[in-house]
Amino acid sequence: MTGLNTRATTRIAGPALDESTLEAVKRHLSGAIVVHNHPFNELPVPTAREELSRNVIDRWVIPLYMNLRKPESEPILASLWPDMNCDVAHALLAAKDWRPRRVGAYIVALRELHELTDEVGRLLLRSDVCYAGGDYCLALAQLNTSQALEYLRQYLDYYLTRNDLWFDQASAMSAVAYLDAHNGTHDLDSFLSRWESFVADKPIWSLERSCSAFSESMARIKTFIVQRR
Repeated sequence: MTGLNTRATTRIAGPALDESTLEAVKRHLSGAIVVHNHPFNELPVPTAREELSRNVIDRWVIPLYMNLRKPESEPILASLWPDMNCDVAHALLAAKDWRPRRVGAYIVALRELHELTDEVGRLLLRSDVCYAGGDYCLALAQLNTSQALEYLRQYLDYYLTRNDLWFDQASAMSAVAYLDAHNGTHDLDSFLSRWESFVADKPIWSLERSCSAFSESMARIKTFIVQRR
């Protein structure tokens, strides 16, 4: 988490590292592993002025960020359900670290926070940190609006042309496939040829496997929501 990473980096770095190197290490630990040029640099995204409090980290992030899509997370999510709201999700999405961003996106999905569509969509397009993109895609698929779909389309329109970036293209394709199945649409068709080109040098990437895992995660989200109502 952001607060933890800063202290951990300081211990690791020691006095020998200059300021620019220390900042680079901090960025790496937060998940900004790949620095890439893209047309979305100017998109405004939530940016926290201060680090998350210890209480927020202990309550919302540490128990969840590694287990969001697993059954063992559900008792924790259930206990937090009454306090899941737009403010909490926004604060988590605004963190510099991928861990709280994952949790924030998942809350957007669980609580269907349509007012945060732009925040999630822009974070996906910018892809400033690793590991969180799949959860942005889950949130957009759960919101299931034309606005949410448009962010997925924009992502695929650009990132399927970047064969050098092994990012969240599979998750975005799976989200579009899921929405097609749910809405009776055929949006995925327009991306299939570009997908084949993108994965030509990525033999371990499987759209079928990704779609199956994505659908399972969406089913778990929907079942959880129904049980709370």
